Amino acid sequence: MKKKSKHTGKTSGIPRSDLTRDHRFFFRVSKEEKDFIEKKAELAGSKTISEYLRRTAIDSHIINYTGDDLSGILKDVLLTYNNINQLNRSASACSEDIESITRKLDLICDVLQSIAEFLYVVNP
Repeated sequence: MKKKSKHTGKTSGIPRSDLTRDHRFFFRVSKEEKDFIEKKAELAGSKTISEYLRRTAIDSHIINYTGDDLSGILKDVLLTYNNINQLNRSASACSEDIESITRKLDLICDVLQSIAEFLYVVNP
């Protein structure tokens, strides 16, 4: 949501402070819905429920998806999942290679240590 401009008092092109609010909306909600709306209004920093509902109705964006859109999104999600899975397998394969290399390096270090000890004993 856009914040109210200090100079114009406008959000989404609709002036806020200069409006005469002489029309009302009435609608019913359940206890749970009322509590939920009040909590969201509080979290949004709204002073009143009316302010919160006005801002939400005027400033929010509505996105409608068709079945085709959702199919495309699902396809993209599955492709992304497959890519992540492949990266995970590659990382696992690399870590096995790294472990193998590490063991070989440890063995080389042990051999070099043995050689160094032998040379020290022979030539103190």
